[in-house]
Amino acid sequence: MTLTERLREKISQAFYNHGLLCASYPIPIILFTGLCILACCYPLLKLPLPGTGPVEFSTPVKDYSPPPVDSDRKQGEPCEQPEWVSGQPACPSHAPASQPQLQPSCREPGPCALQGGDWDR
Repeated sequence: MTLTERLREKISQAFYNHGLLCASYPIPIILFTGLCILACCYPLLKLPLPGTGPVEFSTPVKDYSPPPVDSDRKQGEPCEQPEWVSGQPACPSHAPASQPQLQPSCREPGPCALQGGDWDR
């Protein structure tokens, strides 16, 4: 018998004995396996997920407060105050424009509505 055949026989015997053990004592084997999985996964409960940790903002200036809003701001000047500070846009030039209203040029149903407009007229 060669070395590979003996090794194959030993591995086969080990799997057979393990199968006999699992078939003889199924409940304790299942409980032991479940406990091993829980013990391996327990450290993952302490792992912080991205985006859930506290965020700290720091500034080198002591007792910092945002500057007052100037009402004499010109149209072309960039804003010094971000939009989220007061809830309103700080600069009128950066205020959101109203959404344009799109209306079909063909009001009656028919071939115009099916073809997508007045292109054929």
